[in-house]
Formats: sequence, C-alpha cells, structure tokens
Amino acid sequence: MKQFSENILTIMVMAMIASGITPANGHGDLHMLISRLDEEIARNPSNPEKRLERAILLCQHGSHDKALADLKEVGKLAPKRHERHYVAARVHMSQEKWELAKSALNQHILALPQQSKSYFLRSQVQIKRGKPSDAVADMNQAIKLHSPAPLNYYLHLIQIQERRGQVDEAIAVCDHARKSLGDLPNIMMIQARLLRGGRRIEEASQIYAQIRKKTPSLTFSVSLEEAQMWEKTNPQKSLSLLIQAELVWNTYSKRKRDRAPMQKLHKELITKKQFLTR
Repeated sequence: MKQFSENILTIMVMAMIASGITPANGHGDLHMLISRLDEEIARNPSNPEKRLERAILLCQHGSHDKALADLKEVGKLAPKRHERHYVAARVHMSQEKWELAKSALNQHILALPQQSKSYFLRSQVQIKRGKPSDAVADMNQAIKLHSPAPLNYYLHLIQIQERRGQVDEAIAVCDHARKSLGDLPNIMMIQARLLRGGRRIEEASQIYAQIRKKTPSLTFSVSLEEAQMWEKTNPQKSLSLLIQAELVWNTYSKRKRDRAPMQKLHKELITKKQFLTR
C-alpha cells in the first residue's frame, strides 16, 4: 500500500508541477487544501508524502520558503524520495534562482536519469542561464528518453535552435518530429517557414502543398502565406495562389467570413491581388 501511494504521489508531482496544472482553482482553494494538510501533518509530522504534497501547494501559493522547508524535511524523513529535488527546482524557478534550480535538477537527474521531464525542465533553466548549447543537449536527451516524445519537446528544441540561428538544425528537428508524430500541420507550417527563412523556397512550397492536401481547411491561410513567399521572385505563381485562396474564401459561410481575423486576411488578399494585377 505504501509503494502504491508513493507511486501516485510521484505521478502527481510530475504531472501537476511539470505541466503547470494546478489542483486548485484559486488561492481560496489552496488555503483550504494547505490548511487540511497542516492538520494532517500536525497529527503525523513524520509523513513525508504529506509534506511533499504541501510543498507543491505552497509553491503554487507563492510561499516559497515554507515549501523549501517542507522539502528539507522530506529529505530527512525519506532520503530516497528524489522527486523532492524536482519540486525544489520548480520552487527555485518561481523565484528566478536559476543556479539553485539547475543544482536541484542535477540531483534529480543523478538519482533518476531516465526521466525525460527533468531534462526538459533543465533545458528551460539553461536558457535562463544563457547556456543555449546545454539547453539543446538536454532537449536531445529528453527526446531520446521519451519515445515518441511529446510535441512540446520538439517545439521547444526548434525554438532554441531557431533563436541561435541554427535553421538547418531546426528543420532537421521538424523532420524528426514528423517521422515520430506524423505530419502535424503545426510542425509542417513551422518547417515551411524555416525553409522559407533559409531561402529554400522550393522546398517550402512543397511543404505548403502537402499541408493543403492533408488539411484542406487550412488552404486559405496557407495559400496566402505561400503567395507572399513568391511575391517578388514569381509574381504569376503568387497571383495563382491568391486566386486559389479567394476561391476557398467564397465557400466560407457569412458567419466565418465576418470574423475579425478572417476579415483581416481577406483584406490582405485583396490588397496583394490588386498590387499584382495593376
């Protein structure tokens, strides 16, 4: 029974804290939950599980010193409850104490080297520390350990590499993501934009065509985006794409066309079409 409850708590720590999901709707609920744990801990102060639960809630409440005090007690009561290091890292991140956060994650990874979320979190800390190369290494390890890796792992790594100007590497991550997760439109759009930014417009055009074929509902916006790409180098192709987008526009319901974002896109379409046909 003890092992079962420990496993449940570990799952709660990893799922609630790593994903940013809170177990309460507001500080009023947090106060109630914390007060309940206060009473339980007062009755049984040697229960590490309750202290770990309270540390999580105290972190969300912003009571960082109290959370760290609970985690210190967990370390004394149950030295092998290594998830306390992960929670401590989240507390330090909330305080913007990046070196302490990294140290806590180092301890967690040393004890539990197969947990991909620790590398993912440390990657975020490395960015704050100004260590993008270390962040990339951590993300590569996180993706290696978690197969198939979640979409947000790939998106985070792509973002890091793009900011570093490593466009080819970011494009390669898109390829990896597509092989692992399938042809998700958001990854394909990112890849097309990266190819476009790297002046690989023929390849970008192929990706845009694949998106239109796979997800026809995106044809309007994708055709507009590709039309902009060809505007200077191939005006005729750009115009053809604008006409394609306009045909799709005409199939939309009035309700959809009247939405502000759609009106903005349609205005852009008309302006570009007038420019190319004048």
